[in-house]
Amino acid sequence: MSQKGYLIFMLVFAVGIPSVVIGSMSIVLRKAQSKINIPNRDFWLAPERRQKTILFMNNHISWLGSFIALFIAYVHWLLIKANSTQPVQLSNELLFMGMGVFLVVILVWGALLSLRFMRLPK
Repeated sequence: MSQKGYLIFMLVFAVGIPSVVIGSMSIVLRKAQSKINIPNRDFWLAPERRQKTILFMNNHISWLGSFIALFIAYVHWLLIKANSTQPVQLSNELLFMGMGVFLVVILVWGALLSLRFMRLPK
């Protein structure tokens, strides 16, 4: 792959994937609220709390997009590092470590989202 082709490919992934995730979820939150599946849905999506709930979820989804972009940037860094050595060698250890960290971050992100809506205010 040419350098220009690789740069375009990585930019599309680093910007495109997080944008699609954030954009599609924002559309669902605005247009198809009946599709939202959260604990205590009726309480959190009651008219007096709906706007605040949607705002929180949009912010939380923005964090997800940021985590995805960071992971893609990390993979890009690994690829640059691999191509700077002779012979070219991608570090499996660093790749799997990054995947593990990304998985833990996503699990924590999801747990925080669920916990936020499981607890009802007093």
